[in-house]
Order: sequence, then C-alpha cells, then structure tokens
Amino acid sequence: MESVLEVLQEANGLTGPLAITKVAVRRAEGPIALCDGWHLFEGADAEESGNAYLRDISQTAPKDGGYDKTDVKLTFANGQEWNARFDVKHPSQPDNDTNLRQHVSDFLYFHLHPDKIQWIRDLAASHSEYERRKAAGHIESIRKMFTDDAPAFAELLALIDPDRK
Repeated sequence: MESVLEVLQEANGLTGPLAITKVAVRRAEGPIALCDGWHLFEGADAEESGNAYLRDISQTAPKDGGYDKTDVKLTFANGQEWNARFDVKHPSQPDNDTNLRQHVSDFLYFHLHPDKIQWIRDLAASHSEYERRKAAGHIESIRKMFTDDAPAFAELLALIDPDRK
C-alpha cells in the first residue's frame, strides 16, 4: 500500500521533495540602498540562489537584535505559488530566516500542528490558569483560521518536506 506522500509524489510526477523553480526576493527594511526592488532567481538552482541572497542581505541586518522584513514569492514545480514575509536577522542572531524551504515548512507545520509548537506547549503546561487558557486560545484560533486551508497545507508540507510529520 502506498503512503499518502507516495500518492502525492506520484500525482505530481515527483521522486523527491517538490522543487522551488522561481524565487523573487524584495528587501522591505534595512539600508535604503539595499531595498532596491525585486531580485529574481529561476531554474534548477533558484532555491539555492534565493537562499544565498537571503544570507547575503542578512549580513547588513541589525546586529544587536531585531530583523529586516523581506518579501518573498516562491513558485513550486507544480505551479503552486507562495508569498511570505521573512524576518531576516543578522547571522549572529538565532532563528535567522534565510532558508526558503525551511520557512515554508515551519509555517505549514505551525498551522497544522499548533499543539506541537514548544512555546504553545510551555504555555499549556504553565501553573497559571491564564497562561493555559492563552495556549488553548492560540491553538483554537490557529485551527479555526486555517480550517479551509488545512488539506492544501498538509499536501504542500508533504511535498516540500517529506520527513516532517
């Protein structure tokens, strides 16, 4: 019996994760001279080129915390498009948002499984009734907001990051 992933990959003509074939990046914050419009990367190396550009612009992001908002448009090999805002931090900062596939995977996973996100789990385990209710509220609002999108999100997550459950 084929797994859901195998069925999705077969339906999309894939033997591995869904490729990102086009990347457009526009820095929205940072040094004004570097906020110079869209940078486009296409073809087989679009994903790596886009990641390299994000790493390049992270060099001029705030060194002492904070981030520079960056707009990103992705096109996957199956034609699906994804628009997102990245919070690009200096390389010395944790959680530097400079990996296209990881960003999409994290976003999808967060919205499909909010109860597995550590900061929400920490709230839920709190001794404070207020914090526990806050965690339950986060989970409920995320699930409600993305109910209609959940099947599409689950499919895209399976296609771009097959190892993430």
